[in-house]
Amino acid sequence: MKKKTLLSYFFLVFSSLTSVHSQSRPVATRIKALTSDNQKIIIQWAFPHHTEPKITSVNLYRDTKPISSWKQLSELKPIATLAPETTVFTDTPETAKEYYYAVTGMTESEEYSILIPALNYTIDGAQLRPTEITVKLKKVEPEQSKRMHAKDEIREIPLPNLDFLSSEKENPLKFSDKAIKTAEEISRKYIGNDVKQIRELYFFEEDMISQPSGDEYTLFTTLRATLVQRKYQAAINELNGFLSIRRDENVTYRANFYLGEAYYAMQDYQNALYCFLEAQEKYPELSKKWIESSLDLMELDS
Repeated sequence: MKKKTLLSYFFLVFSSLTSVHSQSRPVATRIKALTSDNQKIIIQWAFPHHTEPKITSVNLYRDTKPISSWKQLSELKPIATLAPETTVFTDTPETAKEYYYAVTGMTESEEYSILIPALNYTIDGAQLRPTEITVKLKKVEPEQSKRMHAKDEIREIPLPNLDFLSSEKENPLKFSDKAIKTAEEISRKYIGNDVKQIRELYFFEEDMISQPSGDEYTLFTTLRATLVQRKYQAAINELNGFLSIRRDENVTYRANFYLGEAYYAMQDYQNALYCFLEAQEKYPELSKKWIESSLDLMELDS
């Protein structure tokens, strides 16, 4: 009976998911920030060839930490507003620090400000090397040096070249290589304009049957006590704790998917997106639907 119910549940979930559409959104992809030899940072990105709505200009932002939220973006001023066909910009910051960048598309009515790691904002900083400072001194003759010393004046002493070392990098928000890779892959399919919220949670069949021990048993009991009961915040807390310890690979993929569902139910679509990206390598088709829905809902929230 359980199996039939679960299969029916599986079918209902998939029948409610969104389909792929023909227009691309005005969201930049493949952003990179590279430091050149002449103390400049070169930022590169790309936009789809045809977007809906049409891009009228491009805004480029810079900060000393990853620009990962709309709130942070709203507190910044663009360092440049560029023509819509622009795909590269050379930045010349005055201070040798680690810099992060974000690119957004402007349409006739608004700024399209969805932020996705490694697509339209950088997660690795670009850092300028401090300029080497050389102190040049004029030659001091022995007699002159003696006279200066005799008068208790400061003698000119050759100083070494100074090379200021940059401070250690602070650890910015990091995502796994798998999440970054899948983010780049979906950038090519970041399309659609109909927003359909997923109403039902999905559970893998193997997690609905109690296991004798191990990671699968722990995940089973966690789900039973939280997500199955629709205690979403408790599920987020428990699953984050569960994933803080190295687990079986397949269990980890499923736990990330469930964590994404919990965030999604709490309307935290950005964190939900990150979790579904982690799960996508193992469950590409299932994760793809939740990723697209999360992106749609992030757009509405921005």
